[in-house]
Amino acid sequence: MRNLLIVFMMLGVVWGNAQTQESSAYSGAEVSDLVYPYFIDVDLSSLPLIETWQPGDGIKEIPRRADGPGSDFQAPPRVDPLLALQENATAVGNSLAPPILNFNAQPFRGTNPPDTVGDVGLNYYIQAINGGVAGIGAVPYMIYNKSNGSVAAGPFALSNFAPCNSQGDPIVLYDELANRWLLAAFGNGFTICVLISATSNPITGGWHQYSFPAPNFPDYPKFAVWHNAYIMTTNEGGPSPIYALDRNQMLAGNPATAQRMTIPDLTGFSFQALTPADVDGNPPPNDQPAYLMRHVDTEPHQVPAPPGVDYLEVWEYAIDWLTPANTTLTGPTSIAVSEFDSSLCGLTSFSCFPQPGSAFGLDPLREVIMLRLQYRNFDSYQTLVGNFVTDVDGTDHGGIRWFELRKSAPATNWSLYQEGTYAPDANHRWMGAIAMDENGNIAVGYNVSSSTLYPSLRYTGRLSSDPLGTFPQGELSIASGTASNASNRYGDYAQMSIDPSDGCTFWFTGMYNPASQYQTRIASFKFDACDCAAASPTNLTAEANVDNQIELNWSPTTGGSSYDVFRAIGDCSSTNYQQIASGLLATTFTDTTVSGEATYAYVVSAFDDALNCQSTVSQCVDVTATGICFLIPDFSGLASVVDPQAIDCALDLEWAAGSDPCNSTTLTYNIYRSQDPGFLPGPGNLLVGCFPDTTYTDLFVGPGIEYFYVVRAEDGTGTGMGPCNGNEDSNTIRLSGIASGPEQTQMQDDMESGPSNWTPVSGPNDPGGTTGFELLTGLSSSPTHAWFVANSPDIKDQTLQTTSPVVFPSDDSAQFAFNHHINSEATYDGGVLEYSTDGGASWFDILQGDGLTIPANPARFIENGYNSVLNAGSGNPLAGRQAWSGANINFETVVVDLTDFLDHSVFYRWRFGCDNVGDAEGWYLDDMEISSQLICKSGLCPDDFSPWPVSDIIFFVDCINSLLLP
Repeated sequence: MRNLLIVFMMLGVVWGNAQTQESSAYSGAEVSDLVYPYFIDVDLSSLPLIETWQPGDGIKEIPRRADGPGSDFQAPPRVDPLLALQENATAVGNSLAPPILNFNAQPFRGTNPPDTVGDVGLNYYIQAINGGVAGIGAVPYMIYNKSNGSVAAGPFALSNFAPCNSQGDPIVLYDELANRWLLAAFGNGFTICVLISATSNPITGGWHQYSFPAPNFPDYPKFAVWHNAYIMTTNEGGPSPIYALDRNQMLAGNPATAQRMTIPDLTGFSFQALTPADVDGNPPPNDQPAYLMRHVDTEPHQVPAPPGVDYLEVWEYAIDWLTPANTTLTGPTSIAVSEFDSSLCGLTSFSCFPQPGSAFGLDPLREVIMLRLQYRNFDSYQTLVGNFVTDVDGTDHGGIRWFELRKSAPATNWSLYQEGTYAPDANHRWMGAIAMDENGNIAVGYNVSSSTLYPSLRYTGRLSSDPLGTFPQGELSIASGTASNASNRYGDYAQMSIDPSDGCTFWFTGMYNPASQYQTRIASFKFDACDCAAASPTNLTAEANVDNQIELNWSPTTGGSSYDVFRAIGDCSSTNYQQIASGLLATTFTDTTVSGEATYAYVVSAFDDALNCQSTVSQCVDVTATGICFLIPDFSGLASVVDPQAIDCALDLEWAAGSDPCNSTTLTYNIYRSQDPGFLPGPGNLLVGCFPDTTYTDLFVGPGIEYFYVVRAEDGTGTGMGPCNGNEDSNTIRLSGIASGPEQTQMQDDMESGPSNWTPVSGPNDPGGTTGFELLTGLSSSPTHAWFVANSPDIKDQTLQTTSPVVFPSDDSAQFAFNHHINSEATYDGGVLEYSTDGGASWFDILQGDGLTIPANPARFIENGYNSVLNAGSGNPLAGRQAWSGANINFETVVVDLTDFLDHSVFYRWRFGCDNVGDAEGWYLDDMEISSQLICKSGLCPDDFSPWPVSDIIFFVDCINSLLLP
């Protein structure tokens, strides 16, 4: 590998902390030595085919690299603020078509995950995945005829025709600006192997192969085509790097260099990389820098932001190939977006989304804007379109957060044009790939899975004329899974491309599960409106000349044989469009089903019967009707029930304000409550009526009781059947809460203040002379110290116990939490957690009882309990016991329920045992906390419900009735 030569340093620049949102310009770049190409003249269709993986062959699990501890931040439960926008959206026409081609591509080739990628050119589609064990070639490629999906070449290994011994993370890009192909993957050592086709023909036209160096292992490489460079980003375990490869020299087959700059990492993720913008369609203006992005969930990354705001960061990379000292990296431009939640099973777990009947949760890939970030130049404006996964409701429920940024001359910065969250049901959606066609229509493909749905592939989309922030064109299936994946390593990405031949056809590739080993898929589809001959209607007008009636008129259009009319309640920003007329031959329509005082929005589309396609819709018009109003309020229901964990029992309710389509009254809210989860709101369970605000604290609750709530909006017309004599909405959204008291910490130690809380002691079966637990710097979950015991090839029994006992009051519940990282000889060496209730005279496993007052409880672990049983025939003093053993990729949090230990004085200890064969790194322990939760006190009722004085009997009866409300 050639060494990176730093020829220009940043002048007078100190990297700012990632917590700041101020934009800065950094000058100068690291420049590689000149990289000389290797020309490859080969017919790819003549290469030997790689072998097919067979059951019984080896399987390689690729660990996802983690270069830091990440954050243990846990977001409070909250509903994604954009979810309601999508839930209320309806399609304006039905233009998203079923797949044109839809076929199985490469099968499982012995490696998890596949890292499925592919791109489309004028004649071919090229796909690549990971592979390479048991004699199977690494990084297998397939070339398909675009016309019918037949195989044109492959499967062949990249290493069979390029001298780069590739080991994975493939890339396929079609350079539409030059009509060339780019292939890339890991090379030898710390290099990236990059191949550029010498002609437009990827099969017989030859290739130029380059090996570009990196100072560290260039994990998770992502590429993009820009007008003056190929942009590459990687995850290298430090400041996030950005590379520019000299595209013009590479297209000519000449020696080329790479320029490298970095930006500070975010504090919350243990894995991260930027995503570069890749060009589709027209090239960017010559003076435009390359763009890169990442998403910033402000709370875990400790970035200051107003309440309810997170950010999208845009970085600009302006490359000067003649004078690299003039190369600049500017950013971030921080674009405020609606709050999102990156905490999916925490911020570091690689196992999250469930599958039917499987212990393997699937990797959520929360850390990056997914491949690709697409750039388009529409001349009058430019767009960036991307997506990432988010927790949509605080329950580790994955959904697709997507966005479109725009920049219009003379503006110099990007701004948010639209954003949305797609999660239409309880299933998890993630691993998205998004793109925009030449007409501005957007589609996204993704995986979908749940505890009742096997990993599958679907897609959805929106026309450019659809309501902003929504995907209302329905959800279509690409492939339905019939089995759970036999690994949590899923993804790590999919890819969506636009056919350069027509600018309309989307090509998507991803993975799904027809068996326990994945299968990849390729599908193409389009919006009918993209090349429909019918033009959009123009000059639409709407007039309310008669009570409860609106008249529409528009101009005739070319290419259309009939017209369809769509209506939404509200102004033109509304999303709830419904088709109210179709097949109209005239250019006028009278809507006689409107409510007085309500505002309505209208659009009209033309239909081409010959091509069986629908145009995009007209410009929207809105108008307020006259006459009698009969519409009920528009209200999304109760949003949250939160336990404030206060001394006095309480539950906090919150909801978003509704809207009154009648425009003339003020809404109030009715709060219904019951202990029956299936209750129907009615007078018998009305807790509060005619309430004017959008937050309410229920003080009439008892500790440990689950209460169910429904909130409904009511207008002030005075002519309805609601509790306030108005029109009441009929939502049945039920949320529940249980009141508890405040948490208190009995013991907390991040291991940074010395060993005073802990005493290393040799275990009862240690032979002596073995090394025990030590407080060390180096590997830790936060900030620098952790306790460590080595896994050595000697019989060992070592413990680390609390110096003083932990005493719990009579609280409601308690728990023990700590972070640990283990790398031990699997099933032979490992660690356990034990306790003592008699001052250390006798010790018991945390799951066992003490034979007296502590019961056995095999379900005592709340999170990340024992993962192994140590071999009973080994010499380990812990042989035959459940334990933590083997290796976890990163620090993980163990949580233990200690409720059984209330009213006891307890010592705790970690214990590690080894046999005398084999060794590994050992066991790290950090960030320990023992906490309990008090029982809240009812401020309005006696704790034991004993009778009150007669003078208070009415108040007492009211209190008891409120607690027992049916």
